[in-house]
Amino acid sequence: GILARVPLYYGILAGKYTAETTFPSDDHRSHTLPPDTMRELAPRAACVARLAGVAPGADFARWALKFALSHPAVSCVIPGARNPQQAEANCAASDGISLRREQIAAVHNFWQQDAYLRQLRTPL
Repeated sequence: GILARVPLYYGILAGKYTAETTFPSDDHRSHTLPPDTMRELAPRAACVARLAGVAPGADFARWALKFALSHPAVSCVIPGARNPQQAEANCAASDGISLRREQIAAVHNFWQQDAYLRQLRTPL
């Protein structure tokens, strides 16, 4: 099985950041998510939330974790957490309730059709 590391993509798939978000130079995300990357990824994350039918924030983070866990090759996700509440919310994503197939299909289709996402290294 696959252990999915950083399944919320540094918080982008939790709806925490916008296209205008910048990180301080001493934050590792300033290298991983420079401004040009944020301008590309944040709007796409919002689009995925709309396709999933969830609001950005905790509901989207939970959905994103469930989405990663829905892949048959994924055994476990390893999301970050800054406090006990986030850790509990992350654990709640593995409640055994499956996502709707049409949501998964819509996100897969978006991933395959979007030129920017298609160039990323990790295929679905």
